[in-house]
Amino acid sequence: LVAAQRGWVKGRDECWKAKTGGPAFLTATWQATNVRECVEGNYRIRISELQAKYRLVPPKGPVFFACENNPANELVATFFETDPPTARLERGDQTVTAWLVPAGSGSKYEGQNVEFRTKGNEATVTWLGAELKCRSK
Repeated sequence: LVAAQRGWVKGRDECWKAKTGGPAFLTATWQATNVRECVEGNYRIRISELQAKYRLVPPKGPVFFACENNPANELVATFFETDPPTARLERGDQTVTAWLVPAGSGSKYEGQNVEFRTKGNEATVTWLGAELKCRSK
């Protein structure tokens, strides 16, 4: 937690250097136009991450997905009504937090090296560079 917090502080402090920005993995959908927006956005993202990680708000789920038609290749998604909304995604021994971002249809969550799209009971996941087609169990 301490190391993650130090890393977050460094990222937040980038707001003063660049005058604009946001979390690198969300820049395609969220870009602050001034220092205040950038700092506030970074705090919102961090607070929502901590709320989801430590389950400080009630979860929805978990939802289990079998990927690539293989029940052993499982992805578990737990959703949280944070601000902004988050999902904790688990695959194997790795867990990441992803944030809801605008999407044409269905839902789309982005996190560091992860993109998770759902529509109905199907999901497409880009996990650390590998794209997976999944279906809820």
